[in-house]
Amino acid sequence: MTVVSILWIPLIKVLQGAQLFIYIQAVSSYLAPPIAAVYLLAIVCTWVNELGAFLGLCAGTSLGILRMILDFSYTQPRCGMEDTRPGIVTLHYMYYAIIIFWTTILVTCTVSYFTERPKMEHLEQTTIWTKTTLSEKPTVPPVAEVQQKDEPKGDEGEQACYLKAYNWVCGFSGHDDTADSEIKFGGMYQSRVMRIITRVNSATILLTGVCMYILFSSGKDLP
Repeated sequence: MTVVSILWIPLIKVLQGAQLFIYIQAVSSYLAPPIAAVYLLAIVCTWVNELGAFLGLCAGTSLGILRMILDFSYTQPRCGMEDTRPGIVTLHYMYYAIIIFWTTILVTCTVSYFTERPKMEHLEQTTIWTKTTLSEKPTVPPVAEVQQKDEPKGDEGEQACYLKAYNWVCGFSGHDDTADSEIKFGGMYQSRVMRIITRVNSATILLTGVCMYILFSSGKDLP
């Protein structure tokens, strides 16, 4: 990791005149928009499927990597010199992030529209529109308890050590109590006070992040 960090230093100097904050935001703008777009579609659209999300991520990430490679290939000219770089490089990274974001959404929605939609039973409590839907689920015993029937035990009536470790890591109780081994799916109910607090905190965090992003993105007024 030390060698990688040392080799990474020249790239920081090449991009945006060695301004670390600008560098971090530029790289994030090339890689984060596809993830944000797919995540947004996953919680607001019930017809977006896996294939659409995958191809959308591929398209958005490809555009981001292309811009990153071009940024490393074309150095920024000094003050007073003519900028002969191609337009895709001179375009501000925030505008390019918007292009990546909407391209990912367009590809994801188009592919999902012309392919098979996910079943509603797979969307329960996963989107805004299905967050309150709930159906009865069959009792599914932990995997370790199913394997336990065919695996040797250290002592009679006790699990083997590696099965105990497996249950502990996966959060299984490890006993055969039917009432406790049933998987119960609770609702997503929140009290009115908690809903207000959550929404106010979310809005505050989003507004603060957007304001800081806009304030420091250009870097012209920074010392």
